[in-house]
Amino acid sequence: MPIYEYDCRKCKISFAVLHAAKAGSAKCPNCDSEDVKKKISACSSFSPVCGVKKTGSSGGG
Repeated sequence: MPIYEYDCRKCKISFAVLHAAKAGSAKCPNCDSEDVKKKISACSSFSPVCGVKKTGSSGGG
């Protein structure tokens, strides 16, 4: 499951939630508001979804 980042519009904190893509929105853990905005997150460099393939270690040479 991916980690999604959100900003709470009510109490202005940022938080992350681990949930399925089809789970919908999240609640703020600080104030329980559902008025949150999903942030655009960067992809990890090891993920084939990002189009970057991880290669073996580059030993000297």
